[in-house]
Amino acid sequence: MTRSITDPLDGVDLGDVLEHGQEATLPVPADPQPMVKTSIKLPVELFEWLRAEAQRTGSGVSTLLRQYAEEQRAKATGGQILVTVGDVERVLGDLIRRSRPAA
Repeated sequence: MTRSITDPLDGVDLGDVLEHGQEATLPVPADPQPMVKTSIKLPVELFEWLRAEAQRTGSGVSTLLRQYAEEQRAKATGGQILVTVGDVERVLGDLIRRSRPAA
C-alpha cells in the first residue's frame, strides 16, 4: 500500500508572487520530516528481541529500528549521532554497575 505525500503548496496560488513579486505566506507541512511506512520480514527470534529491547528502552519497535538505521547511516557517512538523555543515563548506570567491586 502506497501512501501519498500531500504537497504543502496544493491549492496555493503563486501567480501573484510570480507576477508582482509579492511575498506569500506558504503553509507549513504538518510533519517537517515526512515518514514512509514500510514493512519488513524478520525472523521471529529477532523480532522478539527487538520488542523486548524496545520495551526495555521505553520506545516502540519502529522507533528502535529507525534509531539503529540512523546510527548506521551516521557511522557510514561520518555524521553525528543524537542520543537521548535516557540512553546516556542507561550507559552511565551500566558503567557504574560494572565498576563496583564484587562483594
